[in-house]
Amino acid sequence: MKQNKEQILLLLDTHALIHRAYHALPPFRSKSGEPTGALYGLSSMFLKALNDFKPDYVVAAFDRPEPTFRHIAFKTYKAQRPKADDDLIAQLKRAHDILLAFGVPILDAAGFEADDILGTIVEQADKIKNLKIIIVSGDADTFQLVDDDHIVVYTMHKGIQDTVIYDQKQVEERYGFLPKQLIDYKGLRGDASDNIAGVPGIGEKTATKLIKYFGTLENLYKTIEQKDFASPSFLKPRILELLMIHKKDALFSKTLATIRRDAPVQFNLPKHPFVFDIEGAKKIFIKLGFVALLRRLTSREPITPIKTAINKREATALTRAERGEQASLLFSNNMLSGKQQKKNIDIVSAWKNKKDFWKELQVMDNLYFYKDAENIYMIGDEKTWNLEYEIFSAQKEWPPILGSKFFIFPFAKEFIKILQKNKLPMPKRYFDCALAFWDSDSTFRGDSIEELFHHAIGESATTDFYNVLMRLPDIHKKASELLKKKNIEAVYSEIEIPLIPVLSTMEILGIAVDKSFLEKFKKETSFFREKLKKNIYAISGSHFNIDSPAQVGDILVNKLNIVQTNKKGTSTKWKLTSTGKISTRESELVKLQDEYPIIKLILEYRELSKILTTYIEPLLELSKIDGRIHTTFNQEGTVTGRLSSDSPNLQNIPIRSDFSARIRNAFVSSHGFTLVSFDYAQIELKILASLANDTKMINAFKNGIDIHLLTAAEINNIALDKVTQKMRSAAKAINFGIIYGMGIRQLAQNTGMTQDEASKFYKEYFDDFPKIRGYIDEVKKFVHKNGFVSTLYGRRRFFDLQNTQGNRFLEAEMERMAVNAIIQGTDSDIMKQAMIAVYNKFDSQTVRPLLQIHDEMIYEISDNVVNGVIFQIKRIMENISIIEAPLSVEVKIGKRWSELKSIRDTTNQ
Repeated sequence: MKQNKEQILLLLDTHALIHRAYHALPPFRSKSGEPTGALYGLSSMFLKALNDFKPDYVVAAFDRPEPTFRHIAFKTYKAQRPKADDDLIAQLKRAHDILLAFGVPILDAAGFEADDILGTIVEQADKIKNLKIIIVSGDADTFQLVDDDHIVVYTMHKGIQDTVIYDQKQVEERYGFLPKQLIDYKGLRGDASDNIAGVPGIGEKTATKLIKYFGTLENLYKTIEQKDFASPSFLKPRILELLMIHKKDALFSKTLATIRRDAPVQFNLPKHPFVFDIEGAKKIFIKLGFVALLRRLTSREPITPIKTAINKREATALTRAERGEQASLLFSNNMLSGKQQKKNIDIVSAWKNKKDFWKELQVMDNLYFYKDAENIYMIGDEKTWNLEYEIFSAQKEWPPILGSKFFIFPFAKEFIKILQKNKLPMPKRYFDCALAFWDSDSTFRGDSIEELFHHAIGESATTDFYNVLMRLPDIHKKASELLKKKNIEAVYSEIEIPLIPVLSTMEILGIAVDKSFLEKFKKETSFFREKLKKNIYAISGSHFNIDSPAQVGDILVNKLNIVQTNKKGTSTKWKLTSTGKISTRESELVKLQDEYPIIKLILEYRELSKILTTYIEPLLELSKIDGRIHTTFNQEGTVTGRLSSDSPNLQNIPIRSDFSARIRNAFVSSHGFTLVSFDYAQIELKILASLANDTKMINAFKNGIDIHLLTAAEINNIALDKVTQKMRSAAKAINFGIIYGMGIRQLAQNTGMTQDEASKFYKEYFDDFPKIRGYIDEVKKFVHKNGFVSTLYGRRRFFDLQNTQGNRFLEAEMERMAVNAIIQGTDSDIMKQAMIAVYNKFDSQTVRPLLQIHDEMIYEISDNVVNGVIFQIKRIMENISIIEAPLSVEVKIGKRWSELKSIRDTTNQ
């Protein structure tokens, strides 16, 4: 059958998927008592793959109960594995019914594993033109079937919903060699999970080196058995001896690890494309109690597609949805364990019991809510309410409740976004447990309610989802106690909590993108990248994978004999990675780019690849729904209090080259609006000068004197007008370096000075600004004595003195971080307060907060009011702080991010 358009064949490694889901999800049961956890995971994964790829054909491969040829050839094959649980066996059998209900054809063969069925299908289908094969599996063994990008493996990164695609490039990056060489690797390394021995004494690193050097096991033995064999330096005599002794074991292990491609099954492309049997799926989902999956089938919304950039919290929330889906079944069977088995908790639908639900709310003072990807739960003493999103369209009931009750959330922002989308008021009082834990300890990262439970209760969080959910009052209590104990209630209640609706608004609004520009930029970037690739091939004299660091290292060092040199001009060895490979990271290549043209081209190629794969393609994908990019702002993303951004990260849009900076052209204002940037100028230096009470610096800021010019003049003992650009650059390096704890060695590297010159420069700086030195010394003494430091507004960064004191390296690191925590943390506190003040002052529909990039805020302001409000915002931001050095905000406006132009404040102030 002739095909002009690429079609997709989806192959399900059903046995591996069931096993993965069985161990990833709790042991759920249907109302009839049938185990269903693994079946739910299989169904959820199938629906996700179906939506992600929209395949033309689907086939499921199964194991059979009979012994395989591997068991016959090797009696201890997989013998170490414990006998499968009865619940797992039952679900393996039941999986046939589910896939048949979906309309998926099944293939298996006595004596062969599902992997072999997949290998045989791949072998037969690979001859069909314009057919892409996607293997859905939870087992890395299938990676050996990967071929370029037309045979790939779609597998779980963690949980069930966090997925990743492995094409040839991805496999090479993970292992350092081709997919087909995995069997040779296992021949040497073995595979403990399958009881494949390999060669005793050969570990992961050695096996990888051998495969990269010799290619295959057969070639390895053919070479080392030659009389005149010259052993490479990494092949020690002991390893060589082990290889010779265990040759049969190695080759036999390779045979066991090899997926067969000749199983007795015949695959022909069906005459008609696959059609998902929705009615059949509904029937079996109803029988098994998969309510959430039923909603995914009937919802007007599409099944959640794969994301180019994934948010960690979002991924764990999806896993929570899988667990929460089955929780009511657990409770209906009275399966609570331990302390929580005091009462039989009812799971009640608020939407079906609206009158009872509103009455329940009236008599409760504290309302505990939890939101996952599909459900919202309200936790009561004896019942947990399952709230469908439609409950928030009941507008008249909510305002008095939101104004009078105390709301407690594990993670408040997602709930606040629901209220905002439904145009409901903010709760008058609410509590965010994760935020409180982070304020109490800025190194804490809790991305799931289970992690909060573990942090608060100190017990294992492996219990079922609803057990954890019912402990939300205890989690809240612990979080409140920590805020008081650490004396940080003011930061939490006056800065962090009021910031939540600001961030929620920013995430809902998103920022508009010009998709036509992105499409043109994609073509241009791809064209120049391809041109660079050809030039690199021409210089190197060979074709290789430029995206593979290992292959780049091999070409540069072993083929082109490029050497690194030290400052004295003496050649030095290339640095190696932790796995023993030649390091071709940017910091290593930059040193040689002026000397070797190929290295400069490789760096340029990498830059274009990053622009293409990290920015252009994800932005096009993420803007499909509404033409806007909706990033996630993480309040608890850093240890200093700064916000971070992900999915995608809009705080890290490249600007280092003219070409990469053009990505900012893609971000535009909405029709009838103008983008306005408000950027604090040198705020961290002003904070340092104010905290140190350095009058010389403070007066310079008050009088509008260039602080770097002043610093250069002071250090060099010359007048301001005698300072050269080189002097100013060195002064700027040390001014900012002080904030981040830069030492003499780093100052020398950053400025090109010798070590002696940097040492003198460093000493002169502190002699000219003694109060800066005195303040830093005070901070160091304080942190050693108290184990924490505080920002100007009371935010605290805590350190582990017990494990730090006595270790000079760790002490120095603590001192550096302590100074930085105060300055950067105070900066963060000022910015957050400014964001809150502007948000409270203006209508967020006409003055729209879009992005926060450290010291800069970007708003989208209606053209009708822009001229009247921009300088009001500027003054709010400049007057928000109590520091001595005056804050100044630079204002830029424009229709595109890349075209923002500075404007001066000509109004009376």
